[in-house]
Amino acid sequence: MYVFGCEMKVLPGEAGFSEEEWIRHSRIIRTWHELAHVVSGRLYPDNRESIRDEVVADCIGLTAAFGTYDLRLARLFLGITDERYRPGGRLENYLSGQDAGSEASRELLERVRRIMEALDGTADGKEPFERLREMEEGRIGVV
Repeated sequence: MYVFGCEMKVLPGEAGFSEEEWIRHSRIIRTWHELAHVVSGRLYPDNRESIRDEVVADCIGLTAAFGTYDLRLARLFLGITDERYRPGGRLENYLSGQDAGSEASRELLERVRRIMEALDGTADGKEPFERLREMEEGRIGVV
């Protein structure tokens, strides 16, 4: 399935939505995700870390689409299921050719989990860019 010329890695059924609903939600998620990269990079260049940037951008996209950070969907986007990595998720882009079971991969997966846990439950009732400002100024998840 393709949306905006990009292959959707998460199918509607996996996400728990009808195809029509998921296309609508995924467009919002993707748009805000990309906006978060731009805004964060320009306003908070010292907080740049590629994997954190991805998790934060997903958080902003999910907040824009649903009003909250959906940890289940965030994990699904990156390919994290049952405390393991599922091939085909976006985390694959950050493994640098490493085997998913390697020490470096396990460390990256643990880093991503810690960032996600730091973001979980902090978005409710906040506008996406209000949340982005709080995350960046609070340096949530920054090493």
